[in-house]
Amino acid sequence: MIGIVSTVVNILSSFYFIDQIGVIGFGAAYSLSSILQMILLWNPLRTRIGSLGGFALLRSLFIMTSAGLACAVVIQFLKPVATHIFSLQTFFGVLFQGIFSGGIGIIVYVFVSWILKSPELNESLSVLHRRFFRKVKPTEVITPME
Repeated sequence: MIGIVSTVVNILSSFYFIDQIGVIGFGAAYSLSSILQMILLWNPLRTRIGSLGGFALLRSLFIMTSAGLACAVVIQFLKPVATHIFSLQTFFGVLFQGIFSGGIGIIVYVFVSWILKSPELNESLSVLHRRFFRKVKPTEVITPME
């Protein structure tokens, strides 16, 4: 039932938002219906499972939103700067502009997440560290000669 309600809200809000703001209205309608669906599913899930750690979830949402906004601002600021460095007349110029702006944006995202002490960032870095920097254990034991 909740899925049906959110789908109906998505369809109706799509028609409304398309008249108001154009094709971007599809994204706004989808976001609105997804947020509504999350709110409507929260209580039944909490009833079945128990505590969902609401404060920790909101804290993580705040950190990710703050880092995402900082990343977006830096990327938008760097795009015009990158046009002075890379020519936008070629495929590789556009590619390098995206790599340059996006790469610095990712660095800003990670930095803001680190400053705000994101537990997800710490866990991700821990997984990467275990995956790429694990210690090699010898499989053959060499015994001294007598």
